[in-house]
This record gives sequence, structure tokens and C-alpha cells, in this order.
Amino acid sequence: MIEVAYEEYKLLKSIEHKNIIKMYDAFLNQCSGTMYLVMDMANGTNLKTLLEDDKVRFSEKEAKVIFR
Repeated sequence: MIEVAYEEYKLLKSIEHKNIIKMYDAFLNQCSGTMYLVMDMANGTNLKTLLEDDKVRFSEKEAKVIFR
């Protein structure tokens, strides 16, 4: 599992896009097997929370961009 997480880390670290949070580094705690990721801070909420909120509505155009 650690090898898979490390491969994912390397992939994310190589991506540079304005809509993807920048990955800087990762550390593994050998004792607990926990991996810590160093990334840019993302303020706000996630898409799941927005979709569950009855007050939030997306236009058809917005939905097409989100779910393409």
C-alpha cells in the first residue's frame, strides 16, 4: 500500500494546473505507517458537501463543466 501511495504522490507532484492543488512533499511515519502530505491549503468546501446542500443549485452549463 505504501508503494501505491508513493507512486500517487510522484504523479501529483508532477502535475501543475491552476485547478489542481500543488503537492510539495510527503513524509512516512515508519512507526505508524502513516503518510503525511505537504500541499497548498484549500479553503472552502468540497463538491460532495455542495451537492448535498439543498440551497446550492448548479446551472446546466456549470454541471457540464464539473461532471465532464
